[in-house]
Amino acid sequence: MSLVVLQPCGNQGSREHYRDTIENKVPLETLQRHINSADFRALQALCPSEEVAVWGVTPGKTGQNLKKWTRMNPGDVMLFAKDGGFFSLGTLAYKCHSESCAVDLWGRDEAGQTWEYIYFLEGITEFSQPYSALNKAVGYAENNIVQGFTVLDEQKSIAALEWLESVNMITDIVEPEAYQASLTHLDSLDAISKSSQRKEQSFLRRALFGSPPYDHKVSNCSICGEGYPVEFLVTAHVKKRSLCSDLEKRDVEHIVAPMCKFGCDELYEKGYLKVDSEGRVYSDRVNNAKPVNEYISRVSGRACASWSKNSEPYFSWHRTFHSS
Repeated sequence: MSLVVLQPCGNQGSREHYRDTIENKVPLETLQRHINSADFRALQALCPSEEVAVWGVTPGKTGQNLKKWTRMNPGDVMLFAKDGGFFSLGTLAYKCHSESCAVDLWGRDEAGQTWEYIYFLEGITEFSQPYSALNKAVGYAENNIVQGFTVLDEQKSIAALEWLESVNMITDIVEPEAYQASLTHLDSLDAISKSSQRKEQSFLRRALFGSPPYDHKVSNCSICGEGYPVEFLVTAHVKKRSLCSDLEKRDVEHIVAPMCKFGCDELYEKGYLKVDSEGRVYSDRVNNAKPVNEYISRVSGRACASWSKNSEPYFSWHRTFHSS
């Protein structure tokens, strides 16, 4: 799923960088001498206008920014912050590492570091909201401020995306009929845009759990049957999404199932839990860890709430894929 990234841009230097490489996009020819040919070809495919919005982060004193940057992927939503609120947003289109490119674009900071962990953005949009609005949505203290480059975790990102939808900043979350109708005109679900995964995940969560907000909503895990707040449930693909055909991805009613983060989703994903041809949860694998085996034993034999004759082909694929 897409994550939400908070990027402070309050001091004079970062404001100048924003003006120089986001408000005024960077020509691809400026980047070509600094990045490898594969990265450059990818940028050319993404940027038919031959220019792109560019940002980057330093490694940080202890490498903390690199760890955060590594978690980012295309489709993530970037929120730029200054003066007590957010002033713009964009979508991560691509990222790469280039110290020489960063030095060319922005120089070095007082510590001698440069913003070498680079990312490229699309869909830059003006956006004015106070920190307090996001803080309320994700559960931060009301007076929390953005003090550093921050990549929100999955739970907070879901809440932040729903907040952005509520203020009409993310409009690609649609009702089922409109979503399915739009897909009939596309050759590939992944060709929608770099934000397609966000669009799909938001739609799938609506399909399983209804419309947000999910603050007090409870739903059941299809494997263990336990009722959990929706924030602790994922829209798990019964068959691996990356190996689904377009038609299978569009089979929203049967291709996904709600699974809890307390074990069922991870164990199903790794093949420790399966669903047989009669819809019963079982396992034919043993793990060395006693707690894992106890968990498997506890849920084995249950009827899977998401199993049906229509979803059985996907569960069958999962059984075969993870055959012992």
